[in-house]
Amino acid sequence: MDNYFSEKTLLVLGTNVGSVDIVNYARAHGAHTIVADYLTPDKSPAKLVADEHILLSTENIPELTQLIKTRHIDGVLAGVSEFNLLKAQELCMQNGLPFYCNRQQWDTIENKVLFRDLCQRHGVPAPRTLFKGDSSLATAPYRPPVVVKPDDSNSSRGVTFCTDNESQADAIAQAARQSSDNRVIIEEYFQGEEFTAHYLVDHGKAFLACIDNRFPVALHDAKTTIPIARVYPCRYAGQYIEKVNPLVVNMIESLGLECAVIFVQGLYNKESGRFAIFEGGLRCAGEAAYRITGYLYGVNFLHNLVDYSLLGHSAKPVAESLPTGDNRVACVLSFAARGGTIASITGVEQVTEQLPSLIHFEQRYNVGDTLPVGDTLRQIVLRFTLVCDNLNQLKQHIDLINTGVSVRNAAGNDLCVRFDSSQLLA
Repeated sequence: MDNYFSEKTLLVLGTNVGSVDIVNYARAHGAHTIVADYLTPDKSPAKLVADEHILLSTENIPELTQLIKTRHIDGVLAGVSEFNLLKAQELCMQNGLPFYCNRQQWDTIENKVLFRDLCQRHGVPAPRTLFKGDSSLATAPYRPPVVVKPDDSNSSRGVTFCTDNESQADAIAQAARQSSDNRVIIEEYFQGEEFTAHYLVDHGKAFLACIDNRFPVALHDAKTTIPIARVYPCRYAGQYIEKVNPLVVNMIESLGLECAVIFVQGLYNKESGRFAIFEGGLRCAGEAAYRITGYLYGVNFLHNLVDYSLLGHSAKPVAESLPTGDNRVACVLSFAARGGTIASITGVEQVTEQLPSLIHFEQRYNVGDTLPVGDTLRQIVLRFTLVCDNLNQLKQHIDLINTGVSVRNAAGNDLCVRFDSSQLLA
């Protein structure tokens, strides 16, 4: 295996989705890795696979800066955590280390108001904005249905779908609480199927890496949803590539990024044939689609971020390696809980042994843990990443997981909501 990173040292901030993958890739190619956070190794999985680990909060910039200087660290990176990525960015800017984006580029994509303005400037279709600004100035009610959201939150926090006038005031207050600056967005409710598209930027050029169908579920009511499954490829990928992709590519390339990963989320209304992009992120999304693209096409875009952190460029050309002709299907399947304390998790080992399609499994909570009561991605207990030959096989494997795995409380009640696999063939 090529030692791209021989004599390089990478500092990884925190353990979240992507952290272990970063450490494993960097070490496999010769880098020395150090993981820093305020957790002990038993609660920080990235520390268990790193060369070194240190008990140091990721927000302690002075001590982390001293660590960078004394250990001659070559790069700093984090998984998908926005907090840790911004801390890594801050450290890199202060210490003259490469980072894949600056703060202005980050805010332009991550801030919902700035992102909507960017879409409008480049002709990228988006839902119509009814209000954006300080929540105290929002003059509800707006003609329903509408979506109310904070301007800078993530993981579905503070997002509410309002079908009537009466619920809008509470929705605005909830969105404001989740916003760092008390600013909210109120937009038309655009009906359609949800999708996420990931883009890889390499040498300043943006390429569509993958696009999925996002299947949402409401855990408590119909106002807020989280994705219970993501299926690749998207069934209307052809229409997206024809109508929207050139506009998004042009928009991304206007940011002046050299190497980066960007995702955009949107909706597709098949009756009208209309697309609407409603938000984006200058990072890998939480479902870790890079595992699927790496498995299917040899393009793991998380690896490109590690390359840039340690080398200042991608370790190998990627433009010639993007998706071509693989007809297999993939899915990121989640078990999401409404809340409660876990008394048992059964069937995981037995079921996973029967799944040759399983390329990754993640368990976020253990027996004895109390699950939050909410409507965010913190409700996800288990995740299965599958690659199958076709949709019928994928349905069979999802059904096997759904019937064979359970997460229950002390009363024997099942805590988790499951994906209805019949939606695959609808």
